[in-house]
Amino acid sequence: MDSDRNRKLSIREVARLAGTSVGTVSNVFNHPERVSGALRRRVERVVEASGFSPNATARALSLGRSSLVGTVFFDISNPFFAETAHGLGRCFEASGCSIVVAETGQIAEVEKRALLSLERVGVDAVIVCSTGGCWEELARLRDCGVPVLLMAQRSERPGFPAVGVNDYEGMRKIAAHLCSRGMTRFCFVNEGIRATQHKDRWSGFADELASRSLDLESVDVQWASGPTWDGGYEVARRVLAGGRGHWPDAFVCLNDYLALGVSKAVTELGLRVGADVGVSGFDDVPYASVVEAPLTTVRQPIAEMCEFIAGEVVSSFENGAPVSGRTFEAELVVRQSA
Repeated sequence: MDSDRNRKLSIREVARLAGTSVGTVSNVFNHPERVSGALRRRVERVVEASGFSPNATARALSLGRSSLVGTVFFDISNPFFAETAHGLGRCFEASGCSIVVAETGQIAEVEKRALLSLERVGVDAVIVCSTGGCWEELARLRDCGVPVLLMAQRSERPGFPAVGVNDYEGMRKIAAHLCSRGMTRFCFVNEGIRATQHKDRWSGFADELASRSLDLESVDVQWASGPTWDGGYEVARRVLAGGRGHWPDAFVCLNDYLALGVSKAVTELGLRVGADVGVSGFDDVPYASVVEAPLTTVRQPIAEMCEFIAGEVVSSFENGAPVSGRTFEAELVVRQSA
């Protein structure tokens, strides 16, 4: 073993000498609670005799991994994506990994550049909320053995698993709730990029109204400058400037970020959110429950989704199994705003 000490063994050689797997050696350093006492001591004896040092560079070279997970989001200023980044960072950190965050602004070309950059950096996995225009780049990563998971949207392509809620059913629940309160005149606050989840939310809303024989032509579809606070605020100011006879019973927003902007505009005009005009969102971001008129919305279980994603990715690292997707329940949360 003296000759081994002189040349600093790799993790694979440590595993061979200890008569175990690379994953077990990794767990001895990162998750010792997962390894039995006898096996852990056997690995430690080899490590002590060989002088093996599990620094990050050596780990990346010996395992072919960087311990970096790439994440690609529409807009990190959106509380939903900020909370998601925080949750993923926490979950992956517990497994010895760090996340790299890229923002696209829902622009396909920006997303492509972000994915290429993550590929060059050598991330071990990619979690993406996609514009839907980068399948070639995602396929290249996947085909190189990089686990790829879509998040917060349905997958439109086979071979790309997704983790999120059923956006269609979630928005049907919103529509059913508003109709049950006697509301029939709606302003649907949409956005121009038309991401998969946004298309699904509109379809769910439209189908629920149709099932109740309500005229879709009467829905005032307003296109926001973006799915943001500013976008919602601008739409509400524009619609409410038309006079009381043109006001909707409720603004139905694609997400909470839009709904928060709408609520601000309604309040500034001296109206009461939930009493004079209803407002609904989607996501149940942390701010949704603490604003002056707490939002009626659909809850996306961010913490549970992040834990599931991290579990799938880390399991893929350890045993080479492909990652799987999961559809979580879209839970209606009824509050004061509608």
